[in-house]
Amino acid sequence: MTKLTTEKWQKMNNTDYTPSASSAFLLFGDERMSSTQFEYMKEQLKLLSPQQLRSLQGEISHSLEHNKNELLTEEERHMLASLFS
Repeated sequence: MTKLTTEKWQKMNNTDYTPSASSAFLLFGDERMSSTQFEYMKEQLKLLSPQQLRSLQGEISHSLEHNKNELLTEEERHMLASLFS
C-alpha cells in the first residue's frame, strides 16, 4: 500500500481542498487503489461537506457517462488487434 505523504495529507486537510476524480491518484500515486486504500478513501468521504460531496458526485457521474459511451476498453481493443496481427 502506498503511504500517504505529509504533503499529500496537508493538501487533503487544507480548507480549500475540493476532491476531484483524480484525487485518488493524487493521494495514492499512479497505481490502482487496493481495497484497503479504497476503504480508507470511503472513510475520508465522510469528512466532506455536502457541497464537496455534490461536486464529487458530479465529477463521478461525468466520468461514468464518458466511460459508458465506450464499447471497448483500451485493453480490449489492444487484445482484439493482437488477434488479427
